Amino acid sequence: MSSEKKPNKYGKKTSFSREKHHVYSEADIERVDSKQNQWNDKRKEEREHNLKVASGLNEVEEKRTKKEKKEKNPGNYADDIIDVEDDEDIEYDSKMTLVMHGVPMSYNINNVMRTFQYYGDVKSLTTSTNIDSTYTITVVPNEWNENIALIQREIANNGYVMVADYKVTK
Repeated sequence: MSSEKKPNKYGKKTSFSREKHHVYSEADIERVDSKQNQWNDKRKEEREHNLKVASGLNEVEEKRTKKEKKEKNPGNYADDIIDVEDDEDIEYDSKMTLVMHGVPMSYNINNVMRTFQYYGDVKSLTTSTNIDSTYTITVVPNEWNENIALIQREIANNGYVMVADYKVTK
């Protein structure tokens, strides 16, 4: 017997995360809805493909797609597609430590924790007291989610970003 597994004739099924998304604006609602609609469309195509494979119609479709690929002219600029970066495709560092500067001592540290929980799982907060009676708070994550990507992009572009009226750097 061969130790190799036979590949699935239906192809690989896409994965879907059941992680709950908390939204804070209309843009977040639209982003989550569009992501769900994309997944639904992709899954619908997979189901249709699987039905064709099961009924034996897949061989005809594969021959057609191979011919279409050969006919495409690589020098024709009208056929080129320019990919636009979506918010969902933004790369981010899931382990980046953030530093919040100039937080007054009267500010509740639990508010800082709540602010950064939106961006992911916070492992710890460490504080250091400054001469001007303010805190510098270091936020260490277990893992950031995709919401942190915009903050990280602003830090990369400007060197800092304002979060909850306080300057945040890396």
